[in-house]
Amino acid sequence: MAVRGKASLALQSTAGAVTFLLLGACAQSPSSDRGDPVYDALAPRAEVLARNTVQEALESARSKTTLSWNYIEDGSYGEITPLRTYRSSAGFYCREYVEVVNAGANGRAHRQRTACRDGDGLWKPIRS
Repeated sequence: MAVRGKASLALQSTAGAVTFLLLGACAQSPSSDRGDPVYDALAPRAEVLARNTVQEALESARSKTTLSWNYIEDGSYGEITPLRTYRSSAGFYCREYVEVVNAGANGRAHRQRTACRDGDGLWKPIRS
């Protein structure tokens, strides 16, 4: 898989962190990422970096192209690879993707998920 780009913590903003806390609902069985054990294992800034990279990958990366992030403060890192794009029956764009998160001493997670772009243009993970 080709690496398209790396997210930089320096490019993250407080506004971006707030945006991800206010994700809108998707038209298909939305699930909340609050309490997500994969992200709960990350430092707060690493979590923002991970979520921003997911948004960037789902919005602009071609299928089967990997974007990665790295939080140098604690060595956590991750990758997001969109697999395919489709339209839901409600008309929303959705993408299946693979996410790998390594939270250092707190463990490593590898999961396949689906997210749909909501009415505000944000990508929201849904239940499969």
